[in-house]
Amino acid sequence: MLRLSALLRGLGDEVDMQVPLTPAWRIRDVLGHLVGLAEDSLAGNYPEVSEPKRRPEQAVQREVWTQAQVDRRSDWSVPRLLEHWTVVGERLERLLRAEHLPAGYPQTIAVGPTFDLSCHLHDVRHALDRPEDRDALTTRIAFGVSRSWLGLRLGTAGLAALRLRSPEREWTVGNGEPGATLTGTSFDLFRSLSGRRSVEQLLDLKWDGDPAAYIDVLSPYPCPHSAVRE
Repeated sequence: MLRLSALLRGLGDEVDMQVPLTPAWRIRDVLGHLVGLAEDSLAGNYPEVSEPKRRPEQAVQREVWTQAQVDRRSDWSVPRLLEHWTVVGERLERLLRAEHLPAGYPQTIAVGPTFDLSCHLHDVRHALDRPEDRDALTTRIAFGVSRSWLGLRLGTAGLAALRLRSPEREWTVGNGEPGATLTGTSFDLFRSLSGRRSVEQLLDLKWDGDPAAYIDVLSPYPCPHSAVRE
């Protein structure tokens, strides 16, 4: 939160730039979404959105949920949004640091907000052409979340595990022996698993084994139509 807040505080008219990886939103709208996400998480309002690409009803639910977050703060200035985000963000951090979530809270809240925050941090950096924070803790955590969610999708699809390999280390995602290995930088793998790479870019990564069965499950979200250069 601090990294994105610091970035946004330094912007002028750039806050009205479109964010290509969230095509309906400007940078200020992304901030409104994150403020609303913190509020909804604190209220326990976090819908099940694990498979929006495969389950159209989830995609519709997610779109309505996130757009409502943007709309209810659409008349706020960026400084006011940032001030409010600090308040609700700190409350959310305290909630997430607790040993257990309160009864009745969806377990997705334990990881979902951090995943969203990191994705949008890099979405905004992409819009501004300011590529940093790739080794930030929030990026590493979000990559871990994306691997866990990929494992669930592989299981649901009945696919063999997938080995992910970066220059630093490797991970086996899913159950059983890997049916293929996908190699790239940790950042490219993270962005590939979170819907920020086109199908052509996914196929251009280094594969050991047939990627055909895995391409459609790598991300829970539809891939961009054009290549994303970050």
